[in-house]
Amino acid sequence: MPNSDKGAKVKFKAMPAALILAAVVGATAVPATAATMTTTGTIQVWVTPNPANIQSPVSKIVITGVIGDWGTATTITKSGTPSGNGNYVKIALQKGGFEVNSVVLNQKTNNAPPLMQNITTCTVVFGGTGPTTLFNGTGAYTGMTGTIQITERFAGIGPRFTSGAKKGQCNTNSNSEPVAFYGSITGTGKVTFG
Repeated sequence: MPNSDKGAKVKFKAMPAALILAAVVGATAVPATAATMTTTGTIQVWVTPNPANIQSPVSKIVITGVIGDWGTATTITKSGTPSGNGNYVKIALQKGGFEVNSVVLNQKTNNAPPLMQNITTCTVVFGGTGPTTLFNGTGAYTGMTGTIQITERFAGIGPRFTSGAKKGQCNTNSNSEPVAFYGSITGTGKVTFG
């Protein structure tokens, strides 16, 4: 072993026992104190819908602000079943999770006309803004409450009919997969948990 390694071991062994004890006690005291604290503050939500399958109920999510965490957002029904048409969202993060009631947001966005539509280029832009409420926190987010104002924006290019009487026209059937799709879900609001 090089001499510098031996010197490092000697220095570590020579550290006073009181300092080692203080470091260990301090390290264990912080999580115990943090676990009993209530946190209140603003968060920002950043969701990327699944571009490979826009009907997928699972998306990636990042949360910044008083929460710094990431994971998945799964659209679910009120009973908890994953569904692309659900009005609730189950957030599963690295340190815990919570649920989101998006009934009001979905009512606003589902009934809104497209922000832009062009039948010559088969393009459409749609979305909207509305409130969501948070509940059912687990892990680090136990007792989660709050309201997040969410903005959804989606853009896509629809397919064209490749044969038949409508050949070359835009296929606006709701079951048709777009040839290109972009989605963004962002939001901000105040939360309390812990």
